[in-house]
Amino acid sequence: MGISLSTAKIVAPISWAYMFLSQQYAIAINDPGMKAVNDRNPGAFNPTPFAIGAWFGPQQILEVLYLKELYYPSGGKLEPITLDIAPYFTLGNLMIGTWPFFWNAEKLKLADMFVIVNTAITLYWVYARRAPRPNTWQQKLANAVGVSFAGIGVMDFLQNTAMGFYTRQPPSELVKWATVIGFPLASLLSPVSMGLSFIFCQTAITIGQYQLANRSLDGFGGGGGFGWAKMLGLGAIATAAATGLKYNRDGGRIL
Repeated sequence: MGISLSTAKIVAPISWAYMFLSQQYAIAINDPGMKAVNDRNPGAFNPTPFAIGAWFGPQQILEVLYLKELYYPSGGKLEPITLDIAPYFTLGNLMIGTWPFFWNAEKLKLADMFVIVNTAITLYWVYARRAPRPNTWQQKLANAVGVSFAGIGVMDFLQNTAMGFYTRQPPSELVKWATVIGFPLASLLSPVSMGLSFIFCQTAITIGQYQLANRSLDGFGGGGGFGWAKMLGLGAIATAAATGLKYNRDGGRIL
C-alpha cells in the first residue's frame, strides 16, 4: 500500500482534520455523547474514560509534527519512511473519524469494525514496516506515530469488541489468562514503545474495571469484577517487568 507524495500531501491532512473534528463533535456536541454511551454499555475491557483523552492529546501533537514533515521535511529531504506511513496514517484517521458516528448511535458492532481495521493496519505497520533501528528524526517520528495509532488501537479493539458483542458479560477464564499472559509476552517481542503502550492500556482498563465494580452491589457493575481488575493490575506489573527486560536487551532503544 503506497501513495505518491503529492497524494499524501492532500489526503493525510484531510483525514486528520476529519478525524479531529468528528471526535470533537462526538464528545462535545452530539447527544448522547461518547461518555454517556460508554457508561450505558459496560464491558470487561472498559478503561477509565479519561485514559483516551490522556492519550489523544499527545497523539495529535505527533500527528501534526508528521504532517509538517510532509511539507517541510527535516534536513530538507523527505525520507522514504515518512511517505511509507502516509497511507496507514490516512486510513487510520478515516477509520477513527468515522467510528464515533456509529458509537454515538449505539451501533457498537458496526463501530467495532472501524476499530478493527485501524488496529490491524497500524499493528501491521509497526511490526512489519517501521524503522528497526531509527537514527534520524523522520524515522523516529514515523515510528512514534505508528505506535501512537497501534498502541491505543489495542485498547480500542478490546473495549469495543467487549462492548459490542459481550456487553455486561464478565470475561471467560480463557480470556482472562490470555490477556494477563499475552501482554507481557507481546512486550518481549515488541519495540519498547509498544510495551509502554501495553502498560498504559492495562493500567487504564484496571482502573476502569475497579470503577465499574465499585458502582454495583454485586461487585461487577457490568465489567469483570474486582477479581478481574486485580488480575489486570498484576498483569500490568508483569508487562512492566517484561518491557524493562526488553529495554535492557535493546540497549536503551525505545522506538
